[in-house]
Amino acid sequence: MLRRSIMLFGICTVATLFVACAHAQINFFFTTVRTGGTPSGSSPWATLTMQDIAGGVQITLDHNATSTSGQFISELNLLFSRVPTSFNTLSDPFVSSINLRNYIDAGMSFNAEIRFKVAPP
Repeated sequence: MLRRSIMLFGICTVATLFVACAHAQINFFFTTVRTGGTPSGSSPWATLTMQDIAGGVQITLDHNATSTSGQFISELNLLFSRVPTSFNTLSDPFVSSINLRNYIDAGMSFNAEIRFKVAPP
């Protein structure tokens, strides 16, 4: 049973990149907690990787194994320069929902909310 929930917020603005014959990759390291308790273990607690792929952008969120048992990422909030028209989660067993809308959370603006299942599938 998970006793403690940690909510990490990803704040990033994604611009459309036009790269010829090259793949661009950006890494964001989560070292700051905006709300909730600070996770145990050393930071970064999570890493977000954004990579150009054919037809779009691939976003990967990794929960680094430095936190103690029972800690997890429940939500990822993103701010894109344009609200995406769709998401393909490739039937990801860890994603419970994706909402594309403008909203404010923890006093900051976002337009994409990804909620994760808080227990293994």
